[in-house]
Amino acid sequence: MSTFKSDPTARGAMLLLDPPEHIRNAVLMVETVEAAWQEVKELDCGEPFGYSYLMEKNFCLTGKQRSRDQNAMMRHKICADCGIAERTFYSWMWQITEIVIYHATKRGLM
Repeated sequence: MSTFKSDPTARGAMLLLDPPEHIRNAVLMVETVEAAWQEVKELDCGEPFGYSYLMEKNFCLTGKQRSRDQNAMMRHKICADCGIAERTFYSWMWQITEIVIYHATKRGLM
């Protein structure tokens, strides 16, 4: 006897209760980025053009994804908006990456 449910509503409910591993991992990754972004916002202490601005704009957290060709233009725009040199941009990116890695490790993704 098969355990497959022919009722699509029941099957959908079962998937919501116990989603496949790739769905669980995707949810954990979203939670990881959100937690890291929140921590970065707290580091900024309300500064409008700080780490959280860089994270939001560079990783397209609130806007649509851009093409690879546009990355250099966006990097220069972020540097200009934040009043930082490109070297500082990469330093901030490294610090943000460490925070994301911390939250991913905390959730068992690393």
